[in-house]
Amino acid sequence: MVEPTLDDMAALGEAAAPYLIEKLNTRDARERVTLRKILEKIGKPAVPYLNEALLADDSLTVARAALVLTYIPDESSVENLIRVA
Repeated sequence: MVEPTLDDMAALGEAAAPYLIEKLNTRDARERVTLRKILEKIGKPAVPYLNEALLADDSLTVARAALVLTYIPDESSVENLIRVA
């Protein structure tokens, strides 16, 4: 019953991305994996928000955004990834 809910959230697309990215600093492993899966399903529309998250002050958010970006191939992330590396 979980997968249809993930699909429903992903169907919201770009509109859901900012809210999901706010939650990337969660300490809960299940939430982290769920967020990754949803953002991965949203795909390229989420990339600009993830690129912005790479520049956050919170190191946990930066690390999680970088992790999610490994599942969404997009060259626009390279410059920000290099900057935070």
